[in-house]
Amino acid sequence: MDNTWFEVSPSEICWLSAAGFILLSGFALLRAWTQRRPFGAVVGLHANIFLFHGLGLATYLAAPGVDSPEVRLRVMSAIPSVSGPLLVGYAIATYFGSSRHGRTGLPGRSAFLNPIRIEWLVVLTVLSMLGYWGSRFELANSGAGTIFPVLKTLQYPCLLLATATARLDGWSFAVWLVCAGFSLITGWFTGWRSELVLLVTSIALGAVLRWPKRISLIATAGIVSMLFVLPLANLKKANYEEVSQDPLAAIESVLGIPILERLSFFTEFWAIRVNAEREIGFMQAAVDGGILELQQGKTFTDGLLQMIPRAVWTSKPIYNSFYGYTVPRVIGLVHSDDTGTSNAVNVYAEFIFNFRPFHLIWGVPLIFWLAGKMDGHATKLRNATVRDAYLLSLFFLLLQVTSIVNTTTYLLWATVLAKLADPIGGADARSFHRREGRRWPTQQRDLFVGSNRVAR
Repeated sequence: MDNTWFEVSPSEICWLSAAGFILLSGFALLRAWTQRRPFGAVVGLHANIFLFHGLGLATYLAAPGVDSPEVRLRVMSAIPSVSGPLLVGYAIATYFGSSRHGRTGLPGRSAFLNPIRIEWLVVLTVLSMLGYWGSRFELANSGAGTIFPVLKTLQYPCLLLATATARLDGWSFAVWLVCAGFSLITGWFTGWRSELVLLVTSIALGAVLRWPKRISLIATAGIVSMLFVLPLANLKKANYEEVSQDPLAAIESVLGIPILERLSFFTEFWAIRVNAEREIGFMQAAVDGGILELQQGKTFTDGLLQMIPRAVWTSKPIYNSFYGYTVPRVIGLVHSDDTGTSNAVNVYAEFIFNFRPFHLIWGVPLIFWLAGKMDGHATKLRNATVRDAYLLSLFFLLLQVTSIVNTTTYLLWATVLAKLADPIGGADARSFHRREGRRWPTQQRDLFVGSNRVAR
């Protein structure tokens, strides 16, 4: 397949694609912020394009030491045939999403609506703790047990909301300490580097909501924190037993790393782990080379079959194992000798595992349309804290969207939990409004009016 445009080299095409992803997604995120809808499913997808496709690809191109020359050439030669249709499809999705908000005058779907009930925040935090406990058992891998990993993901929406609403002279600060402490403990005692990264991200985003005029300062502090957290997380993963036995020595050794070495590690980590385009390159190269055959939609069917309880289908395959463990090793994304890494490819790489790249022109708008439907469902939830936690759950899930099998399971459980919690929360919210002498909102637009105040 000819992957050059008018005799332009694959490297130059990749740079143009990275610039296109950054500019287009940057515009979409800025517009979402000005419309007061900074979080939700659609915004999560925009942030994914910005971080994993735009910055991820640009970092990979700027770090020539990542991958061997042979692998790098194979990946960069395969990316252009996909990045073009993907960028066109994303432009279409962005245009229709932006024009829809401008044409209909829909209210901003802010993920920071009042009143935020401290009691509900505590309940959601306890549920996330229950999810962490249940995720450690074998039953969490299939069937009804998959609810535990989903409950665990509530810790990041709770931490973000607690950061945005905490006050030093109230119970809200105690709740923030619990949320931050829980996320720190789970991040420390797990082998996943992303846990500590999400901890910093949640606090930074919560701080942005609390002090929007200080976004530049908060972003700088977040980046500086990552320069410390990422080397520590990597050391913890490589030497888990030693770090667990003497954490202070590990922290001291990380503090002694020179700044240039920190920057080099940060760049390499981003180019490999926060780079969806690299996954796309490996996948397309495997399809072009005949290593994999196009599935013609089978992975999407598997995503639906995954939701059938194992009690009903006792011989159900473990789909997550195939897409998260087997496929990355077949395409060369993860080395076959690495037995501890699970790296399910992103949804767009999985899309070209099913169809030819030009189908992304309609596939990407379809994905964004479905995400918009989920956001629309969230606006109908009456309890502010449940609604915010649900929107933030959608944001974090689609920010790091992976395989269809994994994503559909998480989205299904998150939606079911929000639907079950809302009737209880709706009555609780009406009671709060009566106590405060305020009118319970009867129109959907009223739900988006309010101040950033914590309900006591």
